[in-house]
Amino acid sequence: MSALGEIRFHHVRSVVDVSSIARLIARGLAEDPICGQTEWAAPAFHRELSIGWDWAVVRSLIVMLNPAGIRTNVQLIGEHGQIESPLRARIHLLEHVETLPWRLFVQRVAFS
Repeated sequence: MSALGEIRFHHVRSVVDVSSIARLIARGLAEDPICGQTEWAAPAFHRELSIGWDWAVVRSLIVMLNPAGIRTNVQLIGEHGQIESPLRARIHLLEHVETLPWRLFVQRVAFS
């Protein structure tokens, strides 16, 4: 996914969102969790691409809540022109997300 690596996503917003807190408490992952959403965008291919996901602070670590729950309008195309499977696309998107400084932005909103 060489084209994905060339796309320069920028931070749009990160917000605290309480909708996921009950699940974390029920799983025993956090007593007083902080949860939220972050969104990133990039102009590419004559349109605005977007990628977003839910995050949480769990045991002092900022983590993506559900890697399968990434929201995006990015469609990945393989080197032979085929649309990548959802699983393969998710793997590439996760790899790309981890190159972004998203935890710095989340840290600012979660601990402000």
